[in-house]
Amino acid sequence: MIAESVPAAEATVWTMLFSRIDESLNALRIAIEITAAGIDDAKVRPTLRPR
Repeated sequence: MIAESVPAAEATVWTMLFSRIDESLNALRIAIEITAAGIDDAKVRPTLRPR
């Protein structure tokens, strides 16, 4: 009886583990995109003649 439920329990654990990894990677991707957007906004070109 216990041996029959082990594969189901393992599948549940793996699903929970990978869903959390996916959430972490998604949050990291969003943070990288926000940082990249900030870097693009921070880039300035110097003028040829100062004011």
